[in-house]
Amino acid sequence: MLPGNLLTLCHKKSISEIIKDLSGSVKVSRSTVYLEIQRRLQDIPDWRKLLYDEEVRRMWGGIMGIDTTKINVGNEEHTYLHVADNPSGLPLAYQVLERETATLITAVLQEVRHAGYWPRLIVTDLAAELLDAVRGVFPKVPIQACPFHLLRWLNEQLPTKRKKLPPWQRAIRVQIKKKIIMAALALTVEDRREIMESLCKLQSNLVGAERQVIEQFASRLEAGYYHTLKELAALSCEPRYAYNNVCERSMEFVKDLERRMRGFKKTENVQGYINLLWYYRIKERIEKPSSIEYWNSKHMAKQILELASKGIVDIVNLEDTSRITKIPLDIIRNMSSQLGLVTVSKFAFSARYMRRLYRTLLRKKPATIKEAAVVVELDTQTIVELLPRIGLKIRFRALDPANIYIVYPESNFSDTIMEDFKSQSYAAPINLMYWLKNPS
Repeated sequence: MLPGNLLTLCHKKSISEIIKDLSGSVKVSRSTVYLEIQRRLQDIPDWRKLLYDEEVRRMWGGIMGIDTTKINVGNEEHTYLHVADNPSGLPLAYQVLERETATLITAVLQEVRHAGYWPRLIVTDLAAELLDAVRGVFPKVPIQACPFHLLRWLNEQLPTKRKKLPPWQRAIRVQIKKKIIMAALALTVEDRREIMESLCKLQSNLVGAERQVIEQFASRLEAGYYHTLKELAALSCEPRYAYNNVCERSMEFVKDLERRMRGFKKTENVQGYINLLWYYRIKERIEKPSSIEYWNSKHMAKQILELASKGIVDIVNLEDTSRITKIPLDIIRNMSSQLGLVTVSKFAFSARYMRRLYRTLLRKKPATIKEAAVVVELDTQTIVELLPRIGLKIRFRALDPANIYIVYPESNFSDTIMEDFKSQSYAAPINLMYWLKNPS
């Protein structure tokens, strides 16, 4: 007799692990367990039924995310489509498709619409099939392009880590990517206009991939795919819901399921396992509202911090990140350190910023902490914490920043820092050694 919680076990373990756990109480073959699981999976409601569940419907927030990923079923490639309500973190549809076509995606979205879900904003990566489908099913609903998919696209189109890339071209690409991200996340239309004017001036002297990227981004802006923060506020959309991190995280769960099952074997069974996965996660979300929201927010916090670790921005305000994601500041700081960012006070700093910081200080040599704060435009407390991280010492004559002096080395600046990091236990990330040896 197989246990009543067989599907609960299946949700967490492989069939081999289930058989091993049962071996002490009952002898059962793999085929018996497999067939019983398939039989019980027939009783699990799919997303179409859950769209009419009143507990689910009460949690909808009206910002829809949609994305796809590839999964292997047997020896064939299929598409996994995930549609989510971003504010609640709940899935609206999770469907395995034979192909990624606008027709098949449209059929899924029509069922979502017929259930009474009509979003006020749709977040997507701008894939052509998704755009065609959402425009057909939800005409006139504004579309928001996910900023992190934008970052991924920029890194694909303008890679900066190739060894043979000339330094001047790397610097231009970093500048272009930074300005495009700033334009996409602009507070107002006026702020965006200023950024785009500077991009257009830069574009006039460019050819090749750099020029094409600026032109393509400008056309996306013209099509209305990137809303300013004020425009999002007018749509009652918090900035954190304008990212597709809910779908991204959800697709990771499906990928984890695929790995745990050592690949999906049969087309007729894969949808049943995915239904089971989301049935239990939806129950968990309803019973413990903070659980899924926490993981989705943590995923978003990591993406924000990666803007600095990938060199797109120089400084991340950790307090702002904590407030947006509602994750405690100490956890945000730990995540920042794990990504190799220099984390002090309420900020995280990129490698490029740290190089620029010590070069600026060496060149201008402000005598006191107060003078240094003016030079680098940071508060005095942050300066006090940053200086030891680049090998500079401070001498206190009083607690007043005007009387806290900076001690510069007499020998070569970079060589001295190298020696300091070799001989002293500064709390700098280990890859700072690489930054100092390989400035770009």
